[in-house]
Amino acid sequence: MKWKYSINNINLIFIPLVITLFLEILISIFLGLKNKYNYKKIILINVITNPLLNIINILTNLSISIYLSACFGMNMYVASNIQILILEMIVVFIETFYYYKYMIYEKTFILNFINNKMLKIFVYSLILNTISYSGGKLIHICLHI
Repeated sequence: MKWKYSINNINLIFIPLVITLFLEILISIFLGLKNKYNYKKIILINVITNPLLNIINILTNLSISIYLSACFGMNMYVASNIQILILEMIVVFIETFYYYKYMIYEKTFILNFINNKMLKIFVYSLILNTISYSGGKLIHICLHI
């Protein structure tokens, strides 16, 4: 096993968390979130979900990728990306329900054109996770982490 796949390497857990927190708070500011309580909730849920997602991905990456590759004839790169997509969507749903239950509704929120509160929060969570994942992937590619 290469060192970068070792669960003991704190960089695989800490760096993605820092990137996620930075990007999600920045995007939340851009989207018009103003209440400091809501930012605390964003930090709290990401401190829980981001390391868990990365640990699960590290521990199961090879086995799930091999399964998808064998059963569906995919190459390992595609199978690995499908795995992370599934894990990210699980996080989006968890965060959507968490934000729905615990965040304070803000009328100045830029997504107010969506009338359904749950759908609005789902879109918000999807935007945050898509941008933070993409930003992390871009940094990963640029720095070869």
